[in-house]
Amino acid sequence: MSLGALSKPAPSGVTEPSARIGLTAPSAVTAGVALALGAALILGGCVAGASNAPSAGGSGEPTAPAAGGTPTTTTTEWGAIWDSLPPAFPVYPGSEPVQATTGPASATLVVPDTVRAAIDWWQTGLGGAGYRTAAVSGPLEDGGMVIDATGSGDCRIQVSVAPTGATTIASILYGAGCPFG
Repeated sequence: MSLGALSKPAPSGVTEPSARIGLTAPSAVTAGVALALGAALILGGCVAGASNAPSAGGSGEPTAPAAGGTPTTTTTEWGAIWDSLPPAFPVYPGSEPVQATTGPASATLVVPDTVRAAIDWWQTGLGGAGYRTAAVSGPLEDGGMVIDATGSGDCRIQVSVAPTGATTIASILYGAGCPFG
């Protein structure tokens, strides 16, 4: 039985997507394997000491460093970035991680302050962490501001802060040329 038989018939002259790529209905064995894999993934998260607390970072699901390892990277239009922030990176006090909505980021945070206050804090915080401010842009059309900073070698950082409704959102790109650790 094709998957097309499980849904409404296609309008005349339109080929069902499943027929175009040769899919058929899953067998009971395939369904059983899928259920077993799903259960293993769900139960795999129930490990003593595991935390469901959100972390600051990433495009989609942030990648936490493995023991002794580093997170993965993502290539963006801006360049390659780490998928999370290193522990020593300055994070605005009281900020909370949120799911990225504007594309990949090392971290996307709700900041409990104004755009200007957050930009001023990050400019000072980045300087205190050894990074140099290359440029501060804004205010932009959306009321946001951007800090471009550099570190040693090929290290580049961009902190974009913008108002979104009643909240302030910061999106941080921590370049893959920066040290992680």
